[in-house]
Amino acid sequence: MKRFTNLMKNILKLLVVASLTAMASVSAEPVNKKCPVSGKDVDPAITAKHSVVLGFCCEKCVAKYKKDPNAEAYVASLKEASAKPVNTVCPVSGKEVDPEMLVANEDKIIGFCCEKCVAKFKADPKSIMAKVKADSPGNSKCPVSGKEIDPETALVHTSEVGFCCEKCQTKFKKDPVAVLTEAKKK
Repeated sequence: MKRFTNLMKNILKLLVVASLTAMASVSAEPVNKKCPVSGKDVDPAITAKHSVVLGFCCEKCVAKYKKDPNAEAYVASLKEASAKPVNTVCPVSGKEVDPEMLVANEDKIIGFCCEKCVAKFKADPKSIMAKVKADSPGNSKCPVSGKEIDPETALVHTSEVGFCCEKCQTKFKKDPVAVLTEAKKK
């Protein structure tokens, strides 16, 4: 239990620092060349920020990743992480998250345990978002080495996703989970 508590503390510290670092280092250029909705070429003027929690196998890989977080080699990991919630515990009930109960909010995918908790969230998203603890890296393999991840190395990555038009951008903002899950299949 003590190891789990320490792990959670370390993840939260990393998330705060990494969030600030990632926000400061986000490129103005979109990370993708093709629109995740239509498949057409991206218009660099039409973008949306999107955040995911990534895990790494070690601090060396974190350092390599931070040198060029939008490198083409990492795109697959970003897509994998994009369709998963950042939390494992429902921010309303405290129960384990149901992988089918996902809501996109503030560029994050938030997991809930049931429809009742989703309804409570939709009624008061601001206060519920304050309770969300990002503790779940969305990827299973390190984007740098390909090895199994160590959850203590998790950080939040924020990137600019490009779109071909405002209609596709709106569709993405409404439900990033659906759009990125579909894009992952392509």
